[in-house]
Amino acid sequence: MTTENTNRGELPHGDEIDLVELAQKVWAKRKMILRNTAIGAVVGIVVAFSIPKEYKTTVKLAPENSGQAGAAGNMGALAAMAGVNLGGAGADGLTPSLYPDIVASTPFLMELKDMPVTTLKDQQTYTLYEYMTEHQKSPWWSKLMSLPGNAIGGMMSLFSDKEEEQAETWNPFQLTRNQEVFLQSLSSVIKIAENKKSGILSVDAQLQDPLISALIADSVVSKLQSYMINYKTEKSRNDLAYAQKLYNEAQLRYFEIQKQYAQYEDANKNVVSAKYAIEKERLQNEVTLAFTVYNGLAQQVEVAKAKVQQDTPVLTILEPAKVALFATYPKKKVIVIGFSIIIFFISIVFFLVKDLIRNLKQQ
Repeated sequence: MTTENTNRGELPHGDEIDLVELAQKVWAKRKMILRNTAIGAVVGIVVAFSIPKEYKTTVKLAPENSGQAGAAGNMGALAAMAGVNLGGAGADGLTPSLYPDIVASTPFLMELKDMPVTTLKDQQTYTLYEYMTEHQKSPWWSKLMSLPGNAIGGMMSLFSDKEEEQAETWNPFQLTRNQEVFLQSLSSVIKIAENKKSGILSVDAQLQDPLISALIADSVVSKLQSYMINYKTEKSRNDLAYAQKLYNEAQLRYFEIQKQYAQYEDANKNVVSAKYAIEKERLQNEVTLAFTVYNGLAQQVEVAKAKVQQDTPVLTILEPAKVALFATYPKKKVIVIGFSIIIFFISIVFFLVKDLIRNLKQQ
């Protein structure tokens, strides 16, 4: 019979796992498991209250994505009056999906390092770099973990003859380790997310001081809008500058030809000759030509100004930055419950493994 069961691939009755028996064993050790779970909850409470509070500010933006066709039509009509073709509306080279990469870029983050920030509680003003590197709190265990590294660094400094520089120079091509760590920390503070359905952008800034979080979020939005304007209007602004330069030259030329024509008229009022008539006609033609060029360039300047206005993006602020009243991190309840559940299951697994090893030794 045993051979038949083995041939069929069935386990003997003694090797089967009796779930009822396991449940009874676990129930027998319920006091120990509950005691360990309570200890896990206490550890979770200690951890939760040891993590510094952080406050998040969220700014919601609506990028300009509608109404541009009508605006382009109006600009095209104005350009047609001047005989200029603005061309069709091409694909936008800077989409909202690229905004997170822009904000996380080194040049963008470096522009924020020197911005002045003021703490809400103490009303002390620092640069953002000073606040994040010198005035941020950390859990007690992080200080314990950093003791060996600090001790080694202190010992190494005793044997080093190099003097520390008072002021760090920021070179985006070659950053120091502290600078790189700061930029990475700042990048983790600022988050941008796009709602694919509605197109709404959310700019989040989360730090230990609620006022500084609000200042950073507001500053990021301002700098992002400036970046977008500079990016999208660069070509049209260059075209405007060039058209303005030609217009100024044409204006000077037109005024100069007018002056020459007036002086020639005044000097030959009573002269009647074919030579005078020819010279007068030549000057008149030059005045007409100069005015035509001058007038055409004046229209092109106005069209170029309209093109700059058309290309200027608009970020509509739906929800402005404001100082948060309540901390968003850490989630104390989640931490306590998480530690309790983890210790609960670890206690069960540890007891079952210990019981299994004891049974194997008895066999």
